Amino acid sequence: MLQISIRRVERWECRLRRNGSMAYEKPGPQQPAHALMPAEKDAVLSFAGREDTVDYSLQLLAIKGAEANAFYLSASSVRLILQENGLGDDRTGRVRNSTRRNKPDRPDELTGPNQCWCWDVSYIKTDVLRVFWYL
Repeated sequence: MLQISIRRVERWECRLRRNGSMAYEKPGPQQPAHALMPAEKDAVLSFAGREDTVDYSLQLLAIKGAEANAFYLSASSVRLILQENGLGDDRTGRVRNSTRRNKPDRPDELTGPNQCWCWDVSYIKTDVLRVFWYL
């Protein structure tokens, strides 16, 4: 009547007996095998908090930490660890103010020549393929 195979019903019953519920659980480990250990996180935090490394960028922290044999992590992993502990906001790079030039104010009324300029790029097709007249 429901057109469900008997094998499917048997798998449901087996799952109910094994897990105690019908909820589907994702197979595999819950934690990745390559997750950072707490000792590595502590090493990054202690290295980044030292007086001589407090002004280093994330890339420089990762490089100098590897040179000092304290930890071997990428700059992005260092950033994640520092952000988890509220320390990574000022190390992400200095944001420079843009030097965008403001548009000059257009006068309300144009009274003569050369008061308002604009540019127009116009191309006119020719008989030759991919050759245009530029005006």
